[in-house]
Amino acid sequence: MKTLSICLEGFSIDMLIGIEEADRARTVPLTINLKVDIEYPNNDFEDDIHNVINYGDIRKGILDIASQSHLNLLETFSEKIIAFCFSFKQVHIVDLQVLKPEIFDDIDGAGIQMIRERA
Repeated sequence: MKTLSICLEGFSIDMLIGIEEADRARTVPLTINLKVDIEYPNNDFEDDIHNVINYGDIRKGILDIASQSHLNLLETFSEKIIAFCFSFKQVHIVDLQVLKPEIFDDIDGAGIQMIRERA
């Protein structure tokens, strides 16, 4: 088997997330960095999108998750993204970082990183 990484770097979204009362009334900007490792057979891609995972589908899935409802924790949001990524049977490893870029004036972003491997 061969491995390929699909990357979304600096994906900026706004969503209702956070534990503060103000976080329920306004969206919070987030930056998502995602690397998804997929395994594929040793044969050629045959220049066919059906032989890989479309990163546009991953992007749309994350946007759908972000629009569902208010969440308190980045951890909960991250777990939902990871579960979505593993819904693609080819996915072997998900490396996800979610940052709040505006949380502190002296830091570019604060947040979490999760790395999961398919069991």
